[in-house]
Amino acid sequence: KDGGSTWISTTLDTLIDYRGLSFINPDTGWLAGTGNLGDYVWGYYGKIHRTTDGGITWQKQYGSDTTVTNPIEDDWFTDIKFINAQVGYAITGAGGTLYSTTNGGHNWEKEGSAATYLARIDVAIGDTVWGCGGLFVSTVDNGLNWISNAVLGGNVRDISMINGSKGYVLALS
Repeated sequence: KDGGSTWISTTLDTLIDYRGLSFINPDTGWLAGTGNLGDYVWGYYGKIHRTTDGGITWQKQYGSDTTVTNPIEDDWFTDIKFINAQVGYAITGAGGTLYSTTNGGHNWEKEGSAATYLARIDVAIGDTVWGCGGLFVSTVDNGLNWISNAVLGGNVRDISMINGSKGYVLALS
């Protein structure tokens, strides 16, 4: 609100390793990450939280202890991107599996997998999702098929797409 001069701290669930953040306006945003099942229980589950008050409070929208029928087991979310209040994407790290929502995150559909580690995703205008975490890949069919960009090699760390044909990547040389 003041160009970044003032920041407000919010306490969240410290048992969740948050990795991705996406806001569509000053009030509405989502966090994605992973949570452990608890002491002496092996397994990690994807978690998604949503805010509608600029991050002051967060509500759990997806996780293993919610009433979802198919929890995202043994994987973790590494990033999340929404293009509007209804349409969003989340990516899991280990297998690069893409999940999508068309109702603001109330329900998530498991789409296709890039079969490689993906740390970041971005979505500009249209239906193309770009991902990176080493390799730089893209999909136009919700992850059923992924295209690798060999020109950039295997050291792409982050991506920011401006539109369907222009973007920026952070890559190690």
